[in-house]
Amino acid sequence: MSATVRVLAAVIVRDEQYLLGLRPEGKRHAGQWEFPGGKVEAGESDHDALARELREELGVTLIALGAERFVQRDGDSVFEITFVDARIDGEPQSIEHARVAWIALNDLSSYSLAPSDYAFVQSLLR
Repeated sequence: MSATVRVLAAVIVRDEQYLLGLRPEGKRHAGQWEFPGGKVEAGESDHDALARELREELGVTLIALGAERFVQRDGDSVFEITFVDARIDGEPQSIEHARVAWIALNDLSSYSLAPSDYAFVQSLLR
């Protein structure tokens, strides 16, 4: 088994709604919704990695990286996804996602979520 790859997923909440992005065609879990984020590169801090990913994916600035909320291995892949609270500045744009949306907690489970994101949402609803 290869080494685990750390992936950060940003839990961004505004007006009691959570920010999700729709995975584009051609990517793992295409057509499913996810919390935005991405891989932590070698030598990169969690803050720097998430700041880079949010800038690239959404065109926003990371203001604060908060607590780790949930950790989930992405199926049988090398990816271990850590869901972290994040505060941003700017209006998210769908640069790398097919769409972005703000969704109320009680509506999250009605969306087709990527497997790890689904597990995280279930933990929120408990």
